[in-house]
Amino acid sequence: CFFFGSQWFVAMTGVCGIDETQLQVAVAMSVSVVSFAWIFLLDKVADALQGNDEDEEVTADVHLQARMRGKIVGRFIRRVISAIGIIVGFAWEHCFDAAVDAVASVSSNPLLVQTILALFCAALICPAWASFILPMVHQKGWRFGFV
Repeated sequence: CFFFGSQWFVAMTGVCGIDETQLQVAVAMSVSVVSFAWIFLLDKVADALQGNDEDEEVTADVHLQARMRGKIVGRFIRRVISAIGIIVGFAWEHCFDAAVDAVASVSSNPLLVQTILALFCAALICPAWASFILPMVHQKGWRFGFV
């Protein structure tokens, strides 16, 4: 809903005229900015709720239950942050798709141009993914800040 609502809002403002590529770039930029702000705020809330177990000693059941609820809500907020990240990814995917369509539409063989651009993007993105993202997921480097 957020993504399509953003698309509608940007289209209704008339900033981009009728050009599909400009519309998708504006949507991707606006979704990215709004999502960054929400992620920043939600991350601060999740950090505050989860707390730090080493800082204080929990002696009463009430404090323990409150801390456990905070950890559960913190994990939920982190999942919401992941969902927001996926929305940003979809926004930029729509942007790249519109750009590829725009470039391919001015050629004599649009299918060939789309295939070449897709292979170029894959050749550019896959090595970076394999070098940086995959090791973080595989070795759980995000937990420690390094791989």
